[in-house]
Amino acid sequence: MRKESRTCGYFFVTMLAYILMHEFNKRTSNLKMTDEFMIYVLDKIQTIEISLAGTTIKRIPTPGEDAQTILNALDISLSNNT
Repeated sequence: MRKESRTCGYFFVTMLAYILMHEFNKRTSNLKMTDEFMIYVLDKIQTIEISLAGTTIKRIPTPGEDAQTILNALDISLSNNT
């Protein structure tokens, strides 16, 4: 028997995923890329840490052309704040 709180949590996560994918598809519908490819490209964006003389700086390398096109369509800008 399922607990009500787990069922509510499952429903919440499912609906959130649906809403996110709906918005993602709406904003990227004009791009000539598949959803799978766009998610693959976005998954390659990573944060790097540079440590020097006891100081650590976190940076996001400049995204590739495809990644930047997708980010622009989604109206997302990457911050390089430390």
